[in-house]
Amino acid sequence: MYKIFILLLLLSACSGETATVEVSNPSDFARRDQLLSFRLDELGGDFSRVTSGGVPVASQVLDTDDDGTPDRLIFIANFQANEVKNFTLGLGTASDFKKRTHAEISIKTGGEWNDKHYEGGTFKNVDHVTTPPQYTDHSEYIRYEGPGIESDKIGYRFYLDWRNGFDIFGKVRPELALHKTGLDGYDSYHHMADWGADILKVGDSLGMGGFGFWNGASVDRVSEVENRSATITHDGAIYSSLNIGYKGWSVNGTKVDLSADLSMVAGSSLVHVKLKLGQVLPNLVTGLVKHEDAIVILGDLDMPGQNYGYMATYGPQSLFKDNLGMFILFKKDSMIQIVEDKHNQAVVLRLQDNAVDYYFGAVWAGEENPIVTLEQFETYLKGQAEKLTLTPLIKILK
Repeated sequence: MYKIFILLLLLSACSGETATVEVSNPSDFARRDQLLSFRLDELGGDFSRVTSGGVPVASQVLDTDDDGTPDRLIFIANFQANEVKNFTLGLGTASDFKKRTHAEISIKTGGEWNDKHYEGGTFKNVDHVTTPPQYTDHSEYIRYEGPGIESDKIGYRFYLDWRNGFDIFGKVRPELALHKTGLDGYDSYHHMADWGADILKVGDSLGMGGFGFWNGASVDRVSEVENRSATITHDGAIYSSLNIGYKGWSVNGTKVDLSADLSMVAGSSLVHVKLKLGQVLPNLVTGLVKHEDAIVILGDLDMPGQNYGYMATYGPQSLFKDNLGMFILFKKDSMIQIVEDKHNQAVVLRLQDNAVDYYFGAVWAGEENPIVTLEQFETYLKGQAEKLTLTPLIKILK
């Protein structure tokens, strides 16, 4: 979630029934589906409803510390350039809003294992899975081979096996599609459907924003582990998230535990990745699959006042040979170096307290209202970096 600067003005005057907040867009361009986030203890009430001018605003309460009690209120809103809006936060049940994000894990039940292949059975959505010892790629046990996450803009899937590759589901129109993906066979989503298709060839790379370790010459993927698990942590209308756990990753001559939290917000193509190690490593790396027909783009890492840099690729690199832009957004002070190997364009990241976070995302020529030129893509990247750097100014007025 985007970080926000909060000025707590007259908080003691809050009645406990409502709070009024003023939000300012600091950019000279419009922001759609801007995420706004508050800790409930900052607000002084268990607020769950949001309105602006009497009109309900899409909101969601989150339990971020997993103690069974909501501790954060989030909502999304549209802003014109430099626009200031007021929002009223209230108590009670939030309105029902169109679901625009989704995270899912779907496994087969009712069948049986035959060596490393699961035969028979039907798919069932679950909140958690730990892969059995015999599970590997193309076992046909997990639908589309791992957990998935999506907004109404785009979707991603994560191979829950030795490849640990990240893949893209491109969408031809803004809607949720994971629930109907891969139901009729593992190959079906590689063909264009009414919602879209798998649009990336991952191969032996990190794929779309995957992670690993930089050994000084190449990327070591999260391949050799004692076990893997995936858990859905939120599945709401405007925000969904999941966790992938890796126990006993053999890397750099040692074994480490790695936890990866991935989240998406409605209307956004970005995935926020938070990585946490149980033991010390000198770095973690994230990257993009290398494609001979793609142009590599680096943001200005020396631009003053810009906290985020980016590395991106753009060109006819989708499976359908049309333009696909992929990118990594990272904090400049966490970057060690930009690197590449046979399969990847990558960014080596410095950990702080054994943790690091970054964003990845993609834009595809086949989507509704697409970015169709390199110039448009570069403008989009600069805008995303600014949105992460210049977060909305929020004042609690009442």
